[in-house]
Amino acid sequence: MAARTPCAWENGHPRWRMPRRRPGRWRRRPSHGGRRGPGPTPWARQSARRMRPLQLRLPTGISALRTRPDCGHRPGRGQRAVHRGVTCNRDFPALRRLVKRSGAVRPAHATTMRRALAVLIAVGALAMGIGTTPALADPASVAAKKREVSALKARLNAVEQRVSAAAERYNGARWRLSVIKDRLVKNQKVLERAIADLKASQRILGDRLDSLYRRPEPNLVEVLVSSGSLTDAMSELETIERAGAEDAQVVGKVRRFRDRTTRVRRELAKDRTAAQAQVRKAEAEKSRVEALLAERQRMLEDARADLRQAIADERRRRAAQARSMASSGYTPFNGPLPDGAGNAEAARIALSFQGVPYVWGGESPSGFDCSGLAAYAYRQIGKSVPHYTYAIWQQFPQVPYEQLQPGDMVFFSGLGHMGIYIGNGNMVHAPQTGDVVRVTSLASRAGNYVGAVRP
Repeated sequence: MAARTPCAWENGHPRWRMPRRRPGRWRRRPSHGGRRGPGPTPWARQSARRMRPLQLRLPTGISALRTRPDCGHRPGRGQRAVHRGVTCNRDFPALRRLVKRSGAVRPAHATTMRRALAVLIAVGALAMGIGTTPALADPASVAAKKREVSALKARLNAVEQRVSAAAERYNGARWRLSVIKDRLVKNQKVLERAIADLKASQRILGDRLDSLYRRPEPNLVEVLVSSGSLTDAMSELETIERAGAEDAQVVGKVRRFRDRTTRVRRELAKDRTAAQAQVRKAEAEKSRVEALLAERQRMLEDARADLRQAIADERRRRAAQARSMASSGYTPFNGPLPDGAGNAEAARIALSFQGVPYVWGGESPSGFDCSGLAAYAYRQIGKSVPHYTYAIWQQFPQVPYEQLQPGDMVFFSGLGHMGIYIGNGNMVHAPQTGDVVRVTSLASRAGNYVGAVRP
């Protein structure tokens, strides 16, 4: 029979010292083996709550390893089977020596001891080649990529809104230019009539002056002397007076026509200057739109490789969908429209162009922007709608949301975008660059809804 390993509690263990306690809290604690003593030493002063048997969390593969007291000592109440930080276990002498040499012989509390032994056993398990569970993918990188995608989408949406607003400013400049051109044509016709009237009045006045030069009008004395009677003299004087009044009218007409001609010419010059300014403004807005589109393209090109690939795949999918819809003439929405006076026909016409690509400034079946689609659809039913969201908003009466009917025009994003209401909470519109004419619910843009008008 093997000799029993002596226990540190039985050989040479120092006597316990008295712990300091507050008055009224004095209590003697039992010493080892039931003897009464002054109390435990400072390094072993632990509450019964902390004195639990040593428990280790062992790695996978060495679950059979366990500790058991084998020195013949049985711990009493309030004591534990750990002496000076080493388990009373003869089965692992090398482990005891390793723990002693590691310096972890007097832990401050049991948790530190358990951690030290767990680390040592885990290191030993790795040295013996015991496998561990493979690491999972880092969720932080996935979250970072998601945030990057969200940020890129937000930047692209912001650029799209700026492009849409700039395109509408370009449409506004073109619309104002068309108004000025119409006024130029009208004033040109007025000027031509004024010049004709002025020339006619000048001819009449010239003939009268020529006749006066050839045969000067007699004065009062000459009339009285040359007249045979007083009646003849009065008749001659009335004739002279009528001629003078006619001459005055001719002179007045000449002056009025001349002033009118001067005013119309001044208005024409002002309109030409305004038209040139609108042309320059339209060109500037066009350049701004092109710059924004270039910025959008640069943003797409500067994205990370994986995000760029995902975006490219999505754009190819959209383009293929648009080409397929445009080539086949397929319209996703072809349900019946509720009655909406005469404007429902404009909504039906707009629906027939589903799948046509978005083209900023476009107003033809080859490509539409948001206001161009409305202008084209209403022109087919004989109604004139400007190709400019702000002009449409100001020209037609507004309609409450609860009273919307098919054919009403709905506006979003500070009048930067619009669509044609088709009923059941849906609208048909040309969304943005890279997209096609499609049906969308008003709820998807509820946060940017401005109002509606009815032509």
